[in-house]
Amino acid sequence: MTGVACQPQAPKAVVPFVENDFARALAEAKATGRPLFVEVGTAWCPPCQQLAREVFPDPALATLRDAFVWLSIDADASSNEPFLARFPARGFPTLYVIEPASEKVVVTEAGGTTTSMLRVMLLASQKAIAMARTNPKDDATAAERWSSALDAASQDAPGLDLRIAFDRRRLLAYAALGAVERILPSLERSEHDLPTSADPPMLIAYVDWKLGRLDDARGALARAKMRLAGEPAQRTLDVYLLEADVARAAGDVRGERAALVEGLARTKGAPLSKAEDASRNKLRLRLSSLPP
Repeated sequence: MTGVACQPQAPKAVVPFVENDFARALAEAKATGRPLFVEVGTAWCPPCQQLAREVFPDPALATLRDAFVWLSIDADASSNEPFLARFPARGFPTLYVIEPASEKVVVTEAGGTTTSMLRVMLLASQKAIAMARTNPKDDATAAERWSSALDAASQDAPGLDLRIAFDRRRLLAYAALGAVERILPSLERSEHDLPTSADPPMLIAYVDWKLGRLDDARGALARAKMRLAGEPAQRTLDVYLLEADVARAAGDVRGERAALVEGLARTKGAPLSKAEDASRNKLRLRLSSLPP
């Protein structure tokens, strides 16, 4: 989990975790006014091990060390059953940010993550809590508050790579509001500022697909495909799976098949993580399900 108790061979976390003691961590959060970050995981969970090995020891996380109280919960420990009854895990790991005064969850995410994506979650949760404390009678929906917090936090994001991470989170937030078009200006700016990255045009293609602008989506995907050299295999798989989705939306079975075949060909023989291998299997299964 944190690399302290359950993963002794992992590097030491750069943030000071309280281990399996919600009452102690919550008391510290209340006393200091700092939000409470909680990681719920298990020793046998591969994404939890990845957090312990790669994310929590990352020096890029150290700037947030004193901004939160950090708690690690072992889901297999019977002593943590009261916590899990109150805050059920959605999978392993599940990550929470809790506002200490109200003891309410500000944001929760399940599954593995990267340092950049975790920083986005933490920075945006700080904004969300600050906004709620400034205007406690705000009647906006949770999705509206979260999208506003992401927008505000993204303005302060240091570096273009972190901006891309914010773009992804903001796109998800706007999708929950049924307003994906609101992210387009930011994505277009990111594509201009990151001319070699496949990520911005891929996300633009996703927005165009959701809006039914299939020709625009194809154009954005063509730009993304030109930038795939040197990108992670997951990015390649995502681009071709989206191209297959666009073709299916257009009723183009031949185009859908071609996208899946090309995606499999471009990742054949590449070293894949477990997540990337699972994504590649999705392409393979989808291809096998198409009519001859």
